[in-house]
Amino acid sequence: MTIRIEFSTDNAAFGEPHSQQWKAEVCHATSNAVDKITNGLTYGRIFDTNGNTVGEFNTLPMEGKEV
Repeated sequence: MTIRIEFSTDNAAFGEPHSQQWKAEVCHATSNAVDKITNGLTYGRIFDTNGNTVGEFNTLPMEGKEV
């Protein structure tokens, strides 16, 4: 199985790249996806702390492998 988590860090909630705010927001977005996967979701949207959609996650079977 492959898990893909992808989100943009270009909006205001992230602040300047690699700042403390940026790092905290990256952790928040990643945790948002992990929480949903832990609760059984296989795909969904990822939100920043302002409630804006910044990306998505999904779980995919690996090519050539049966699920």
